[in-house]
Amino acid sequence: MVLCLFWLPVGGFAEVDPSTQQRIDRLENENRELRTLVEELQRRLEAVENRFPSPKISEEYPASATQPLEDLDQRVKVLEDQEEKHEKGWMRSLRRKWFELGGEIQLEYRDTERERDSRAGVTDHPYGQFQIDHVRLSPRVRFTDDIILEADFDAGQQATSDLQEAYLLWQNLPLDSGLTIGQQKKFYRPSRKTESYPLAGTAFWHDRDLGIDWKAEYQPFHSHLAFMNGLRMDDDEIGEDESFPILADDFEYGDFNQNKEISAGLGWKEKSKQWGEIDLMFFGVWGELSNDDEVFLLGLPRYRLIQDGDTRERYGANLDYQWNEANLFFQYINSDDGGLERDAWYLQTSYRFKPELKYLLSIEPLVRYGELNLNLDPVPTNSRMWDRQQWTVAFIMELIKDVFLRTEYTVNDEETGADDIRNDEALIQLELRF
Repeated sequence: MVLCLFWLPVGGFAEVDPSTQQRIDRLENENRELRTLVEELQRRLEAVENRFPSPKISEEYPASATQPLEDLDQRVKVLEDQEEKHEKGWMRSLRRKWFELGGEIQLEYRDTERERDSRAGVTDHPYGQFQIDHVRLSPRVRFTDDIILEADFDAGQQATSDLQEAYLLWQNLPLDSGLTIGQQKKFYRPSRKTESYPLAGTAFWHDRDLGIDWKAEYQPFHSHLAFMNGLRMDDDEIGEDESFPILADDFEYGDFNQNKEISAGLGWKEKSKQWGEIDLMFFGVWGELSNDDEVFLLGLPRYRLIQDGDTRERYGANLDYQWNEANLFFQYINSDDGGLERDAWYLQTSYRFKPELKYLLSIEPLVRYGELNLNLDPVPTNSRMWDRQQWTVAFIMELIKDVFLRTEYTVNDEETGADDIRNDEALIQLELRF
């Protein structure tokens, strides 16, 4: 034993091998980094758990005894994702797990060309003016994970009624299907992006309807089957000014007559990293004209010459193509209302640029062209009988999150059977969402 002591390095027990000291230093550094990571995760966790109940790790990610830090990090990400979904926008909304209240405010300036010589009428408001387009409140009640109630209530100069939408969503039914029950948009109504409507939209899907829509998905196919109360025949303006209206399907409360209709759609949707996403859908609508509809149609000049039955039919197709930030949309609709035939189509293209400046997150130039034609010759004194062409040019800017500025100009061209009509329209709109 004594001899072995003489073999110890000079410095004896007080000194540590340099390689061992390096390992100790490295472990201490790693320990400090680990402690910093835990403190940061704890800070993030406390920042969001005071607003949302903390989910159990086992509910979102499999528990791991060997990777507690990774599990903690994932748990924090779940909460932060919830925070992002619930706290978006420039104004904090009233949001809870079972109830949400959001909405939007639209302020706009519009200016319509002055037409005062037409035998069919004159421009109602030919001078530029500011107006509140609408103020919308959108409550959302979640009864269960699969049953949700949604509604839109509007007030303002351009609001057609106080209650825009009110429907119950019943999701995750067999065959990857769901039901929408109540007052809702037509399933073939696309997102138009602009404030102004295309001619096809004003004529056929501007208004909501009351009924049941069943949607099913079986990739890459999706389908709709809807039973609706049906809309009555009427007219509607093509822009902000209430002049020179066209024939349109119109919603009316308490309209419980024989307008009932059934509609169906079948679509194919495919997505590719290289070629983008394409969605093609064909649809049809079948129903009957009510007594009021027949009286309305008989009031149109020359309708008696083409009157044929009391049925209503619609056939159409939507094509939506998205490639990166570029979008191309096409819609065609052909209708037959007791012998009165109309066909409408439009093509719309846009591209979204993202400069990501402080007060300009994105800008999306958009161009749209559409037509609406009837199987009756134009009548100069009745704008409902005119064939139409329409150009729309727009710039849609997201200034900050959920604050949009739209500038639009619509060129309206009508075949009246007589003189041209001056009714082009310019629109500037500020939209605030919350």
